[in-house]
Amino acid sequence: MEMGQQIEDRVDAANELASLASENDRNKKMIVKEGGVLALLKLLKEGASPEAQIAAANALVNIATDDQETVTLIVDALVGVLRDSPVKVQIAVADLVARMAELDPFAQVEFMRENVTRPLLSLLSMDVIMEVAAASDPAVGKTSLQSILEMMETPEVKLKLKVSCAGALWKLSKGGLTTCRKITETKWLLCLAKIIEKEKEELRYNCLMTIAEITAVAESNADLRRAAFKTNSPAAKAVLGQLLRVIQEENDPSLQILAIRAIGCLARTFRTREARIMGPLVAELGNRDAEVATEAAIALGKFACPENFNCSEHSKAIIEFDGVPPLMRLLRSGDHAQRHGLVLLCYLALNAGNSRALEEARASNNFDGIVYSVIVQYPQLTGLIAKALYGFRNDPILAWVWSYICTVQMAQQIKDRVDAANELASLAGDNDRNKKMIVEEGGILPLLKLLKEGASPEAQIAAANALFNIATDQERVRLIVEDHGVSILVGVLGDSPVKVQIAVAGLVARMAELDPFAQEEFMRENVTRPLVSLLSMDVIMEVAAAAATHPSGGKTSFHSLVEMNRLAQKNSRSNHYDGSSHGGSSHHRREKEREMESPEVKLKLKITAVAESNADLRRAAFKTNSPAAKAVLDQLLRVILEESDPSLQIPAIRAIGCLARTFPARETRIMGPLVAELGNRDAEVATEAAIALGKFACPENFNCSEHSKSIIEFDGVPPLMRLLRSGDQAPRHVIVLLCYLALNAGNSKALEQARVLNTLEGIARSVVVQYPELKDLIAKAIHHLTLYQAGGHPHR
Repeated sequence: MEMGQQIEDRVDAANELASLASENDRNKKMIVKEGGVLALLKLLKEGASPEAQIAAANALVNIATDDQETVTLIVDALVGVLRDSPVKVQIAVADLVARMAELDPFAQVEFMRENVTRPLLSLLSMDVIMEVAAASDPAVGKTSLQSILEMMETPEVKLKLKVSCAGALWKLSKGGLTTCRKITETKWLLCLAKIIEKEKEELRYNCLMTIAEITAVAESNADLRRAAFKTNSPAAKAVLGQLLRVIQEENDPSLQILAIRAIGCLARTFRTREARIMGPLVAELGNRDAEVATEAAIALGKFACPENFNCSEHSKAIIEFDGVPPLMRLLRSGDHAQRHGLVLLCYLALNAGNSRALEEARASNNFDGIVYSVIVQYPQLTGLIAKALYGFRNDPILAWVWSYICTVQMAQQIKDRVDAANELASLAGDNDRNKKMIVEEGGILPLLKLLKEGASPEAQIAAANALFNIATDQERVRLIVEDHGVSILVGVLGDSPVKVQIAVAGLVARMAELDPFAQEEFMRENVTRPLVSLLSMDVIMEVAAAAATHPSGGKTSFHSLVEMNRLAQKNSRSNHYDGSSHGGSSHHRREKEREMESPEVKLKLKITAVAESNADLRRAAFKTNSPAAKAVLDQLLRVILEESDPSLQIPAIRAIGCLARTFPARETRIMGPLVAELGNRDAEVATEAAIALGKFACPENFNCSEHSKSIIEFDGVPPLMRLLRSGDQAPRHVIVLLCYLALNAGNSKALEQARVLNTLEGIARSVVVQYPELKDLIAKAIHHLTLYQAGGHPHR
């Protein structure tokens, strides 16, 4: 290449070096080390032929990668060739300038040091009117313009040159503050505006890209923005006019997007009521092309963001131009559009939250769902959305709720999620309004997710507590069920630390109590298995082995429950003797044992209550020869006879009453303790005993006559009469039981001695007034007693 006599040989050699340099870095280093750069520079500068210069330029660009000294030499040579060379060479060199500026920031700086923008702009504006070209810089434009005039190239070649120069300016302007200043300090900016107005296709696109890059740099540089885009600047007005024309008249989304983006970058330069700008941008929110509409939302967001001094006025202008409806439609489109549309909507809420259009948007059915779907993908928007919701309703609680819900859902640190869940629990515990707000804002699902994940016991407990405080009525319980909460709770119960299981068991109890549908769903998920397993975890190994031999899960669980209660009784007695010398600690242990025992008694009560109304269950679960049923009965009787706590005695008595129809005719083991409780000092316990005995003596019980006689034999009439006289008003259940006894054993001496007939006659009128439904029962009882007892008279 250096010594060749024929120009074709030198061109071929330069092309071969370009090919070698493009293959790998080793070849590039070898070419530089062997002096190839100087030889190529010499070929480039000589200008022996356009082909030689193009070949040399291509090779130099391939070589110039990371060696700054080499880049400096190449840049200097390319700028020199660009100023005065044939058009074909200038086209190739302009393309190479664009390529180097795009790939190498150092090359971009070096090009600006050599002021490459001058020849590029001169070539780009060669067909702009002479006045503009001369006004730009007469000294600069003279040589280039003279070269252009001397060249008789075809319009196609000239257009290609302009396209290449515009492309080079685009790449040089990208992030290049110096380039942007050089373009805007002269009248070249006005030339770019005229080219955008006159030209089409790729040339106009490249010029728009150059403007877009300049405005992007100006957005982050206040000095450039104020100097280049002053509102009274002719060049700035011309550029803005062309950008608006492209937005309004063009149908090419690629051009519209560039123009919208450029205006958005200049948002902080416009006055408060810039209707000429705001109208077209708001109109593009409804553009059928989602990318154009999204770009409009981004641009308008820069007008309405808090960093813009005039954000309030701009926000009001957006709303006045009817920007909210198309913005809401934009929220229903793709993820990218949703994000920027929601950001703009939040800014509008912050700056003009009392707008009627915004209130209607907030009230739309799909708004909360859209917000939640966006926040799931973009958790960094949590704070902004929380503030915006406050702007929508002027309600700080709403902002807190949203912030906590999103933190539970999105936070990276588990401690943050725990704290947020605890805050939601606290808010839900304050009042029903907060509960409703948490539910409406989608708080149930994140809490269930936190509970299910099991990231830490503290997180699960916090989630369970929050759900517990939320689930205080049937409607909210149903919402938890509908979010698949039942299966999650059952899963957590089966495999979690004890502290978590305690919290979840409490939640299960509340949900089952408030909503029958939730109760059914828990049964469908077989929640009884983990509950009974946990309840009987301390039962002796013999019980567990016995349970394994029973295929029926229900019988095994019930038997385990009973055995646990028996074991608790045994431990209670041993603890009493062991701790008799430690009065305070013994009392404390006794209280703890009661706390553990009470739920078991209550569980038996629930089972027996269901069995009372379900004959199949009663016959299957409480057969007289069933070991489990016998064990249950033993424990209920033990509670009645040995406990002094009415809260335990009452459920035990009630449970036995529910099973009244399962006992044989002369069940003295049951009847004695129940009759004895008629004389209990606690009126509620005595009344509950009367209710239970009433179920034994009622006509619906096949053995009512035998049971009634047993009650009388166990001396049940005197305490009944005392109960009858104890209050100002006659106890309903005591009267009912006396009537049943009179109907089933009217010839009893005990009834006669107690003057039951006279008593019933004396209270009949007042009782019927108070309990009209007892009128017939009392009449029958008095009539029956009259038939058997001497000295009686018929009731009138």
